[in-house]
Amino acid sequence: MFSRISLYLFTLVAFLLALTLNSLYPRDALWMLFTLPVLSAVVLHPRWFVANSSVIIVAATRLVIEYVTFSHHVPAGFAFRFVVTSCVSWVIALAFTFFVIKSDRTVNQLRQLAMTDDLTYIYNRRYLDSSFQSLRATNAPYSILVFDIDRFKQVNDTLGHSAGDIVLKGVSRLVQKNLRPSDVLIRLGGEEFAVLLPDTQSDDAVQIAERIRNLIERTTFAYQEEKISVTISGGVAERQGESLEALLDKADIAMYEAKTAGRNRIVLG
Repeated sequence: MFSRISLYLFTLVAFLLALTLNSLYPRDALWMLFTLPVLSAVVLHPRWFVANSSVIIVAATRLVIEYVTFSHHVPAGFAFRFVVTSCVSWVIALAFTFFVIKSDRTVNQLRQLAMTDDLTYIYNRRYLDSSFQSLRATNAPYSILVFDIDRFKQVNDTLGHSAGDIVLKGVSRLVQKNLRPSDVLIRLGGEEFAVLLPDTQSDDAVQIAERIRNLIERTTFAYQEEKISVTISGGVAERQGESLEALLDKADIAMYEAKTAGRNRIVLG
């Protein structure tokens, strides 16, 4: 794939080349060379405004060059050829823009699907890896909460996996609604979740985790005629320069300490 800098350079060079050739050899066929920088501009900025603006700029450039080249005496038939070639360029630009925009949306949708959990529609582990790489570039403190649903297997064994799915989706929605806009909820797998907490030191992270724990403890999830109550156990860790795996391990160890201590609690790692 070309870098954006390469595409900007290509757009500039293509425009200057088309401008030079058409200034030296004004021919209708050569005006189609301006299609290259127009299409390149659309690739850089896939917007209808960019496509239309580029075609207008090319048409205006052609008018100026033709006027200067022919010493203010425009040849017969110029208006017809000008309209035809301009319309052809415009149609090409619009068709190309349509496919670029559609392709761009498809790629974004696929990227979103690749980073989203199929059941709960929250982010998955792949997104956590990506977010962590972005946070590493900053010096701001950040913490992570890892928690899972206590005795979740009993819900599946007693009421079935459909009931378990209801609980997973309910917990996800409840936690998501009570996080800050900057926080990121991730499903690590099964009944285990993580919350990435940017600009958050360990003490504040524990308070956030306790609020989440209390909310889940007080909430019941409806499945058919049943009211399901669950609790969570969680571990909090603040990053001190370690890798994502090391940070997750630290939070995991704290979470298992919470389970060993009786569940339904948060432990700072």
